[in-house]
Amino acid sequence: MKSHDRLRIVFAQARQNWRAFAYVMQVHENHYTKRAGVAGIRARATWSIFGFWWDSSHEQGLSL
Repeated sequence: MKSHDRLRIVFAQARQNWRAFAYVMQVHENHYTKRAGVAGIRARATWSIFGFWWDSSHEQGLSL
């Protein structure tokens, strides 16, 4: 189910303005990036430290 389907928008003004936001919503809904090799392992790596979840970017001081 597409929650942001342009054909389901009821109001005419909203339908006209939809084109401006179509690309933004496409990027928003498809924000997952597949990565291979070491980059993929680091991107998916999570571990538990004292009951708290941390991902590899916080440990290495990187920002996504």
